[in-house]
Amino acid sequence: MINSIISCDRLKNKQTNNSAAVGNIIVNDNNLLRTIDGETDLTVSNALKINNKTLDEIRSNIDAKTIDGLGINDILSKDRYKIIKKMVTTNKTAAPSQSMLFFTQNEDILFRGYNNSGYFVNGQAANTMGFFTIYNPNKGISNIKEIYGVHCSYYVLYENGDLYFIGAENTGHSGTGNNASKFVLTLSTTNVKQVATTSSGHHYDNLSVLILKNDGTVWGSGYNGNGELGVGNNTNQSSWSKAVIPFGLGTPIDIIVGNNVNGASYILTDTGKVLAAGYNGVGQLGDGTTVAKNTFIQVGALNNYNIVKLQASGGSYNARYNGSVICLTDTGRVFVWGYNGLGTFGNSTTSNSLIPIDVTDKIPLPHDPVSNPIVDVFTTQSDYNTSALLTKNGDLFMAGYNGYGQIGDGTTVNKTQWFNTFNNVKSFQFAKTPYETYYMYCIVLTNDNKLVTWGYNGNGQCGQNHTTNVLQPTKVNFEYSSEIKQINTCGFSAGMSTYVLLNDGRVFGTGSNDYQQISDNSCANIRRFIKVI
Repeated sequence: MINSIISCDRLKNKQTNNSAAVGNIIVNDNNLLRTIDGETDLTVSNALKINNKTLDEIRSNIDAKTIDGLGINDILSKDRYKIIKKMVTTNKTAAPSQSMLFFTQNEDILFRGYNNSGYFVNGQAANTMGFFTIYNPNKGISNIKEIYGVHCSYYVLYENGDLYFIGAENTGHSGTGNNASKFVLTLSTTNVKQVATTSSGHHYDNLSVLILKNDGTVWGSGYNGNGELGVGNNTNQSSWSKAVIPFGLGTPIDIIVGNNVNGASYILTDTGKVLAAGYNGVGQLGDGTTVAKNTFIQVGALNNYNIVKLQASGGSYNARYNGSVICLTDTGRVFVWGYNGLGTFGNSTTSNSLIPIDVTDKIPLPHDPVSNPIVDVFTTQSDYNTSALLTKNGDLFMAGYNGYGQIGDGTTVNKTQWFNTFNNVKSFQFAKTPYETYYMYCIVLTNDNKLVTWGYNGNGQCGQNHTTNVLQPTKVNFEYSSEIKQINTCGFSAGMSTYVLLNDGRVFGTGSNDYQQISDNSCANIRRFIKVI
């Protein structure tokens, strides 16, 4: 029995004749085999040990020479990347296509998934079907601070300020001085503190990028057709060009790039001032006009407020859907301006505004400006915009586009008033994708460490073990939700994948698996979280 293998595809209950695929109902919970919730009539006897040995002990004493053609050392070495430090971040960018970058505790950079035109695997035009190590040119010199991804491009930022680029080029967004795609990590510039890229939308090749340097200056490269780089012209920039910023308004501390093609960019300063440049067709620059600007101007209506957070939406090639902006003051006041055709302002109208308007008083209970103020704001980088607010006590409010149930009220009807979607929220994020971003879903981690998802679910990206859209916030049956360190998404159009990184360095994924970005067993979509690494 020691050398035997028990294998089956489905489990069947003799009394009810109900059956289910093993992979859909059985999970490994710290070496304890058990079924997930909701399958009470399909059970497996729990076993912590086999022949009085733990699963790890059994594996370490395998005496076979090969299994499925792999040597034992090869099999055991599959765990060599288990200590993942961080996944690619999408906090200041859109998201990569159907691939993901990770870096480990020992500063190895790992790539998995879609390898369009061979950008990431030494110029080989093939998908990786597993993990591929990308050469780290700064290993031993400086540790990695962040990896940013957008469509088929990645930026690697090191703690010493060096910024490297790898991937697709078109309009010079690598900042390296030419439009040639890069098949290895290539030095872009130095002294960088932060990177922000446009969302991708339908024109995913026209990418605009801003960087904030350690000396407080802002620089831009890439697409600049509406002056969104703020460098004083409307010409695409293949090298980093310094943005033109008004004097006397403070030092830049944050940068935001909204949309593409018809895009706008924003700067927050240490004095709480907001600066804007770029496309202004629906008033997203907040200066009371619809005239584009190719240098940064102050959003004067906010001059008497200290702005601490700003988010800019957009993602469509169609100008009428561009440019909802939402920001938060240090006292919890919420201001909005720009496009409101889908009700993203939450003020019971669909009227645009050319200047910032205060919508704080439109937010219902349990929000309270004094005892339970707004502490964070969110908006989709999307063709169809949805906005969200989070209070001090963890109450989540949403308004705007609701075509896939992303507002969580049980319908697909747009909402022009703030709706209390969920409570007890520790962290919230909209999923991001480079293309056709109206396929939107939402991800929450609660204060008691439950993972909750809702919205578009056509590929199982919500992790609910089905592919039906989720119209209300629903808990995910994920046994390691209390150990989540980071949550991220990638994809293309409706083909989205969701990843979670645990505190111990393991990664789990669910959703689109067209390029084996989650599992290399097949290209079938994954409907619940399984271990990636």
